[in-house]
Amino acid sequence: MDYIIVFIDTLHTYVSAISDILWGYVLVVLLLIAGIFFTVKTNFVQLKMLKHAFALLKDSHDKVDHHISSFQALSTSLASVVGVGSIAGMAVAISLGGPGTIFWVWVIALLGMATNMAEHTLGQIYKTKKDSLKMFMGGPSYYLTRGLQSKKLGTIFSLLIIVSFGIAFNSVQANTIGDSFFNAFKVEKSIVGLIIALLSAIVILGGIQRIAKVSSYLVPIMGIIYLLLAFTIIIINIEKVPGIFALIFKSAFGISEFATGSVASVFLQTAVVGIKRALFSTEAGMGSTPNISASAFVKHPVKQGILGMLGVFFVAFVICTSTALIILCNYDTTVDGVQGVKLVQDSIRANLGDMSVLILTACIFIFGFTSIIGNYSYAENNIAFLTKKKVYIYLLRIIVVATVYFGTVASLNFVWDLADLFMGLMILLNLTALFALYKIIVSALNDYSKQLKFTKEPIFRKDTIEALKNDKENIW
Repeated sequence: MDYIIVFIDTLHTYVSAISDILWGYVLVVLLLIAGIFFTVKTNFVQLKMLKHAFALLKDSHDKVDHHISSFQALSTSLASVVGVGSIAGMAVAISLGGPGTIFWVWVIALLGMATNMAEHTLGQIYKTKKDSLKMFMGGPSYYLTRGLQSKKLGTIFSLLIIVSFGIAFNSVQANTIGDSFFNAFKVEKSIVGLIIALLSAIVILGGIQRIAKVSSYLVPIMGIIYLLLAFTIIIINIEKVPGIFALIFKSAFGISEFATGSVASVFLQTAVVGIKRALFSTEAGMGSTPNISASAFVKHPVKQGILGMLGVFFVAFVICTSTALIILCNYDTTVDGVQGVKLVQDSIRANLGDMSVLILTACIFIFGFTSIIGNYSYAENNIAFLTKKKVYIYLLRIIVVATVYFGTVASLNFVWDLADLFMGLMILLNLTALFALYKIIVSALNDYSKQLKFTKEPIFRKDTIEALKNDKENIW
């Protein structure tokens, strides 16, 4: 037994060290480069097509046969992205980097919208019809296999996302929900774990279609509740708002520290923390959200790509910004020595009293639960990539429900570090494909933009792109 403990501790040390290197230097730089690259190559699509993206929401509810709608795909991807990290993660960022971190979240998220459009478009281009599931399936595993003609890379990506999102991150989400309920109501984590596991089983046993349907209801609800909470606090502190935005911009560039001569160090710390938070919160470039967006029925891949940009916009400019404003309304009285979700709780309590913390706990539950079912959908998509045997999907569902329960009551430091490492490797594979296939993405975007001048509903045909003409598996 001692040998096993020593082995696990040693493995944890190496996993943590590699993960720190990846997330501390390599991935941050690569994701930043990707954001700039696709912003330039797509001619600033996130600015030119943002209004069009909101217009597409009106027509994104249509379903065809067994396929999910564009709106359901967007909601499911948001269900995974808009997790507890958008609240607690933003609070940690402000604690470490100051108020200016939210400015850099805005900047990097704006760049990330272009990367997100690219990967969602590519996921749609290389999607395929899975007769066993009676729906479209796609994502990085599919465009790594067919776009880069590497079945091995596609398989590796599938295994990484199944373990990291389907199992590890779901354990962490469940653990956070358990902590929040214990802190708020003193409810035993084991009881919370059973409830979450039961609810998860009810939803995921219905497959991606049921997940998409539940997400399309819960995601808007959780967003509205949280925004109402933030809006109420902002109205109460309306006289502080101009000063808050002034503080954000001063802190972002270290202007407040000019007199002390520490401008460079403060600016660097604030920028780095903000950049990391934007990259982690939005998941732009990670290759996670294209797994579900590829399942949507659309007549042109770029349509789902443009809708996908709204996911990044919502997380960064709505949820993260709301969290930042909640905190900064009482920044002088609550931030000292406090980090994480407790910082948000203290800020809410200072404005709305103790009962308001119950609302936040409910938000955390919905955020966490939808993240669990959203993460599972990515894993199911990649099980379908690896094998046609549905028994493995049923096995995955059993494992996910079990890990949701055990994650609620367990210590997850090793699991979290392992998931970070796996997710880092996912990003390396996904960005490799995006950079290698960027001409196809740009060609598809140009085709969509050209058609949009003459019709409201552009239709894609693979023959319009030279690189796709010989792709016999392409369904377009």
